[in-house]
Amino acid sequence: MKFEDLRACDLCKSPVAGNTRDGKTIDFYKLVVERNLLNARAINEHVGLTLMMGGSEQLARAFASQGNIAVPFTRREVLICFPCMTERPLSALFEDDDKTVGKELPIKEEERRV
Repeated sequence: MKFEDLRACDLCKSPVAGNTRDGKTIDFYKLVVERNLLNARAINEHVGLTLMMGGSEQLARAFASQGNIAVPFTRREVLICFPCMTERPLSALFEDDDKTVGKELPIKEEERRV
């Protein structure tokens, strides 16, 4: 991680490497949170082929289209200081859907394809 990528904790807004509380701990956590949608058409196709092939997963994989089962639609990088990681629930990241937490990361075009 480069110096310019370092930013405040996404939960408490304190400096991630400076919020030690005990004066000793200088570590922090970097999480990549990705939100995905299931591709119901691809799942139904795979389950249907498995049933048609007598329950054989290997045959169903061989004949199924090679589409993605899950498609990402958001990806965010979140920095969390050590005290927040140990004292606060991670559900605090998702309390408000309108609030943008962390830094948005790009999603590759081939991952978006169904």
